[in-house]
Amino acid sequence: MRGRTGKLLLIVASVLVTFLLCAAGAAGAAVLLRVGVVWNEAYAERESERLWRDADRRVLVLGDSFFVPYGLTGRLVAEGLAESGIAVRNLAVNGKGPFEYLEQLKGAGDEPRPDAVLLGYYVGNDLTDVQNNPQFNPRQRGTAIRPSPPRPSPPKVSPGTGGERLDGLYLWRYLRKHPAEDRSFDWARFEAAGIDPEMVEAAKARRVNPWLLRAALRNPDYLLDNLLMESAANQRAWLKTRELLAAIHEETRARKARLLVVVFPRSIQINDSRFEFFRKLTFRVDERTLTSRRPQELVARFCEERGIAMLDLLPVFEERVAEDLYLDMDDHFDADGHRLAADRIVSFVAPFLASGT
Repeated sequence: MRGRTGKLLLIVASVLVTFLLCAAGAAGAAVLLRVGVVWNEAYAERESERLWRDADRRVLVLGDSFFVPYGLTGRLVAEGLAESGIAVRNLAVNGKGPFEYLEQLKGAGDEPRPDAVLLGYYVGNDLTDVQNNPQFNPRQRGTAIRPSPPRPSPPKVSPGTGGERLDGLYLWRYLRKHPAEDRSFDWARFEAAGIDPEMVEAAKARRVNPWLLRAALRNPDYLLDNLLMESAANQRAWLKTRELLAAIHEETRARKARLLVVVFPRSIQINDSRFEFFRKLTFRVDERTLTSRRPQELVARFCEERGIAMLDLLPVFEERVAEDLYLDMDDHFDADGHRLAADRIVSFVAPFLASGT
């Protein structure tokens, strides 16, 4: 009882402090955002739009969880480019693929236009995101993985409402449980399918992304489909992926902007340290992923044909293979990996906009 009372008092106190500071206006909201007390989405979006309108040079970012604006790579890229006077508008969203990247671009609006569009392509699942998308294959159930951000994304609210002042209260989201999400995962079914019970328990505790378990249940060849691309279905999906990338390029050119592509690698292309982890999840693994560069080569060939500049992060991470710059039970970067990726991306992008060329 005492614990519940303490939590309630913390919530009430945090709500009051948040409301008072936000009520103080933009300065108060900026303080909260800067120190990490809240993520006020409506305020952050307005501030981002202001910077975007006032900038001389602009980069529009498209992508998935590797590039989301609140992720470390996304934040560091925005900060690094800002040092060169380049504003970033980041539209990346967890669990999305090339179909959605195109929609992100189409929905971005025309004014003010970007000077460059920076597309993050993840070889770990962008192919199967296309292959399983109902727009491409209506009969196929998707296996998209939705990596959880460091903090839950705040709910959408209408700008100008009272809700926008409190929607991003970190403490409130920290204390809240997510029973609806928990009910969407059939833990018993995961174990019955042969997934290691240790991995199931880790997923319940969110030490392992539960969406990985669901993907393993639906398609044990998920990793190989994306990295080896051997099946007829994989090859058809690549042709559709090329078509979507071409549409993104044409949409970018119509905005008189330049398309830049950064390709994010999967951990099992770099070393075998996560092979056992994926086996416990019942994914099939193959040592050929350590030498196969098929997805990178196909994207590079596409970019070369169209004169698109591309940054391949695989050799960048291979240079530091001994450091193993991925999370222990995940396929996303650790903090050092994020910093390495962001540093190379900033160095890649900035020269293209340095003199407006």
